[in-house]
Amino acid sequence: MTESEYENCGIIYVATGERFVKEAQISAQSINEVCQNIPLTLFTDRDVSLPGFDSIYEISNPNYGFADKIENMLRSPYERTIYLDCDTYLNHPEGIHHIFEILEEFDVAAAHDTVRTTSADPPLEEAYDEGIPDAFPMFQGGVLAYKSNEEVTAVIENWLDKYRNHLSVDETATDQEALRAALYESNLQIATLPPEYNFRIPYPQVVEGEIRLLHGRASNLDDIATKINNSPKIKKSRVYIPVYLAAKGLTNEGEYERVEPLINPGQSELKIQKLWLSIKEEGVLRTGLHIIIGGVVAGRTRHKMISDSIEEVGYLKTVSKIIRWYRTGEYDNQ
Repeated sequence: MTESEYENCGIIYVATGERFVKEAQISAQSINEVCQNIPLTLFTDRDVSLPGFDSIYEISNPNYGFADKIENMLRSPYERTIYLDCDTYLNHPEGIHHIFEILEEFDVAAAHDTVRTTSADPPLEEAYDEGIPDAFPMFQGGVLAYKSNEEVTAVIENWLDKYRNHLSVDETATDQEALRAALYESNLQIATLPPEYNFRIPYPQVVEGEIRLLHGRASNLDDIATKINNSPKIKKSRVYIPVYLAAKGLTNEGEYERVEPLINPGQSELKIQKLWLSIKEEGVLRTGLHIIIGGVVAGRTRHKMISDSIEEVGYLKTVSKIIRWYRTGEYDNQ
């Protein structure tokens, strides 16, 4: 595509809440450093004027959920749009222009989700069961390219309707099961992006080629991409395994923790890496304590829960909770 052809292309973000607006700024900065010719649009509930965005549109009645994303995808000012989640990060000198080129031949482009099939407990399971064959995968909705035409608009509207239906059954429903169903029912031409264009940091996966878009939260995004892209390529493929020291990737202060990427590791290397990371972060004594009470990661989580309990209810009640925990296998948070 020529420079002039990118005039009708653009990237959009949807951010409700200050935290997500800050994430969108970081993501947009990473895009602007490489793709200066691609305009960026932010849809937000905040009254803000931010550098890095070519246009900002107000979300007047936010839902503070996935519905905001889907509704505002319909408001894109571009003929060819890439929607990006706020926790995406571009780390490649060639950018992501290629995705727009795909839309010359296809209506929609997305990567397979790392969790490729739906799974839920009743009654949500019944809502998801729309006669879709297991062989039709779930697409990851955090990086989604699409054309602006009547057919695509109808599918996005159907996606929104299905998501709202799922939400009425279970308020914890996400939007990707509804996206899968809407795409399956459509006649759209769907292009599958390789995972390198939507690389989900929290999940083990096989890497082929160089990572372009990281997707996930960590304090060392550049380090992760650099290590993966510079690693020796064994038959052009590498196995990536993320090592989190903290449960859910958060420190005790609520900040995002470093993720140590292992490439083609054996089990022994994985255990050693976790142990070494714990020693660096926690020290020898705390690491030893964590190992005793459950392991490097699980033990750290238990240590935090016990410490919190002592502060809240005192030593005696905490000891009683620990005894019940070991007898029943369930920890009483009350």
